[in-house]
Amino acid sequence: MPEQCLLAIEFVLSGGPVMFPLLLLSVCLWSLILYTLAQVAAFSPRKNDSAQQRLYKDRLHRQMEKLSSGNRRINRRLLDCTICELQQPLSSTINTIYMLAATAPLLGLLGTVTGMITTFEAVSQFGTGNARALASGISQAMVTTQTGLMVAVPGMVAGYILKGKVNKIKGRLETHGLKLLKNYTGNGSV
Repeated sequence: MPEQCLLAIEFVLSGGPVMFPLLLLSVCLWSLILYTLAQVAAFSPRKNDSAQQRLYKDRLHRQMEKLSSGNRRINRRLLDCTICELQQPLSSTINTIYMLAATAPLLGLLGTVTGMITTFEAVSQFGTGNARALASGISQAMVTTQTGLMVAVPGMVAGYILKGKVNKIKGRLETHGLKLLKNYTGNGSV
């Protein structure tokens, strides 16, 4: 295990200074993914009446009870606004996940440019005869590019999957809301 840690540290250091913001971005990205996944899991269809689902349904019911006007169209708009408000925290985390995932390859590209500058400086100082100096800059460029892509691709995939799950949650809230709407308008047509 210690040998693997040393290899990981060596890998990070070989990427140069851009690796540290990339690692920080990766930690933030995966923290948000895990947080959103935990929130979405509370709405699993297998957990038919979880505490999270009851909380959202109760908030939806209270809002409809408090603001119901008796007018079908106004109540429908109220329902739509309330559902958007309830699922907004999940939607905003998904937007942040996408933004962080899109930033990772740009940081990788910055590391690539930094590594190539290091390579050109080595060539200007030592010519092409110092293979170690050349390899260091090229290695830095490749490591940061690879790391940026390794952070971005799974982050984008996770964001896409979570977005689908959040849309399903919104659908379930709408279904429950439409049932509530019948109580406040007297009929089922909306």
